[in-house]
Amino acid sequence: MKFVHTVALVATILSILLAKTFATDIEYEDLEDYQQRNISRDGRLFPFVAVVRFGDETCTTTTNGLTMTGSCRTQKQCEEQDGTVISGSTCGGGYGVCCTFRLSCPSSSSGNNIVTVRSSGTHIVSSNSLSMSTPTPCQINFQRPSKDICEVRLDFINFNIAGPNEVGDCNRASLTVMADNLQEFITCGSNTGQHLYLDYGQSDLVSVNINPNTDNNPAPVFDLQATYIRCNNCTGSGKSKSKKKSGGKKKNSGSSDAATSLIQDDPAPLGCDQYYTGTSGQVRSFNYMSTSTDPNAQNQINTEMYMVCVKTPPGSKKIVWSPCPGETNPFDITGGDSTGKTGSDCQTDYIDIPGSPQGRYCGGSFPDSVISSARPFQMYVYFNGEEIPGINNMINPTTGCPIGYDCLDQYSTPIIPGQGSPPNDPSAILPCQTPAADALGEQCALNPGLIDFVDTSNNGFCLQYTIM
Repeated sequence: MKFVHTVALVATILSILLAKTFATDIEYEDLEDYQQRNISRDGRLFPFVAVVRFGDETCTTTTNGLTMTGSCRTQKQCEEQDGTVISGSTCGGGYGVCCTFRLSCPSSSSGNNIVTVRSSGTHIVSSNSLSMSTPTPCQINFQRPSKDICEVRLDFINFNIAGPNEVGDCNRASLTVMADNLQEFITCGSNTGQHLYLDYGQSDLVSVNINPNTDNNPAPVFDLQATYIRCNNCTGSGKSKSKKKSGGKKKNSGSSDAATSLIQDDPAPLGCDQYYTGTSGQVRSFNYMSTSTDPNAQNQINTEMYMVCVKTPPGSKKIVWSPCPGETNPFDITGGDSTGKTGSDCQTDYIDIPGSPQGRYCGGSFPDSVISSARPFQMYVYFNGEEIPGINNMINPTTGCPIGYDCLDQYSTPIIPGQGSPPNDPSAILPCQTPAADALGEQCALNPGLIDFVDTSNNGFCLQYTIM
């Protein structure tokens, strides 16, 4: 009998030691889940298996050359939450499967043009209906799953819809964001690799609307991944203090189980629309093109105003901005002038780097390096909608010059004398008021207080940063 007690004691000690060794972040929903994975529980010497639990582990798998990020789940959890089990995938030490969540936009199964994201890590992909002759717009709703979720990070895994017109307006196709920090933010064109943070504020809903181009050229193709962000000790703009997980078992709540998959705990600071967390990296404007087959193509998009933030590590002293190496045209946000402009010379489209020597930067080139010691590290992008498409379309009826230009002094007197001066004498005509083709070159002068330079065929910017 004493021997039996000794064996039982040794077995208990071994089970405790093994439990500490093997009990990782894997969390099973319950014992039934564990048994369905066909893991033997014969014998009672190793009861540690009952405490093996799935946590918030992510998984990455590649199928047919496409890399997908998913959530490590039991197969039962994945199926209950309308996920897709990647064939042959394993995770969680071999006890789980890699589960991905994909929604077609618009929904190809129901024909509904509104889709609702319920699980963090969900991919929203373009459906075949967008390739039809009369494509259907799509609305993507991100319902706040719990009060400790304050943001949604939207990653443009793949994004290519029709680009802007010759003056930068997204009038052929568009993606429009409705969030607390981004009210009617509009973009279009090619934006693979971009991202946005959508703040809930006091609302429980943020949304994205995708309007495909009616001429279906090119056909819209996109893959957007949504990640819910949990805020810890956040205040303002509706960001709430998250609660620590309790030690008890939390039962799965079904379709609203967003808080158990791919949740991140590093929110973008208040007011940040893009958030870069590396100590170095590249920031590109939306629809920026590394190369363009059309040198006069309009890549910069109108009316995009947003804040770019870079995570400020402890002990960091400054951030250095410079043009992206290897790019043919890394900085062109005003057009018409190959030199760079700074400060008050930038009135319409520019970037503003707080703490930098000149503040604003615009024109056709960027300094080799711009250093800022202002913390937190930020860059404000300001692209307004005052684009100049040309003298034939945007003539000031008072002066006869393109908007943003003044009539030269030597052309300010009538060339056809009459009984009075314009506008009292209809027969008095100023050269600047004639539809002459050479008006821009000979009769009109740029008014820098109204516009930087002719604001067409802009490429946008690509800047790299390094934290020091």
